[in-house]
Amino acid sequence: MKDNSENASLSENRLGVMPVGKLLMAMSLPTMLSMLIQALYNVVDSIFVSHYSEKALTAVSLAFPLQLLMFSFAVGTSVGICSVISRRLGERDEERAAMSAETGYIIELSFMVVFILIGLFGTGPFVRLYTGDPELVSMTVTYLRICLCLSMGVFLNIFCEKSLQATGDTIHPMIIQASGAIFNIIFDPILIFGYLGFPAMGVRGAALATVLHCFWE
Repeated sequence: MKDNSENASLSENRLGVMPVGKLLMAMSLPTMLSMLIQALYNVVDSIFVSHYSEKALTAVSLAFPLQLLMFSFAVGTSVGICSVISRRLGERDEERAAMSAETGYIIELSFMVVFILIGLFGTGPFVRLYTGDPELVSMTVTYLRICLCLSMGVFLNIFCEKSLQATGDTIHPMIIQASGAIFNIIFDPILIFGYLGFPAMGVRGAALATVLHCFWE
């Protein structure tokens, strides 16, 4: 009876039954598309804010290194932890897989706190390394503080997506990413230029659209 149960469990997961070639294609293409969509968020912001003002575009560009650093920590940590989860699931050790997931959440939350502190206290000194223009400094700091201080959605969102991928599910993370991209594309112009009764918020609106899509997903 136990053997039948194990075989049934194995047959439900394509990681255990699909040929390697087909499995690589089935898992890699949605994953690559998800990563491409994730990389486009800053590009979308840049496209819309470029129509708002030249300084707004410069502000988003100056903010990109810290944003990229935040995403690197979120994605890198999630991929590492979820690799462990995947191996534990392959060993049929669900208890240790759950422990790995709990550890992953703690690590992600720790990094989240670090980036919140950077957002509160480090954005001003960082931006002043590149420009002394008071208006540009103000725009960039505003954008970065929103993105970093509301980073909880980014870290938890990416960790949940990678956790799904660790179980062999690459389609749902791709759909989640696509829905977030659509949300960002719709709300970027609304919040930046003040459409549909919203106030025109400029770079603040671009930052809000960027972080709110994570909570939407």
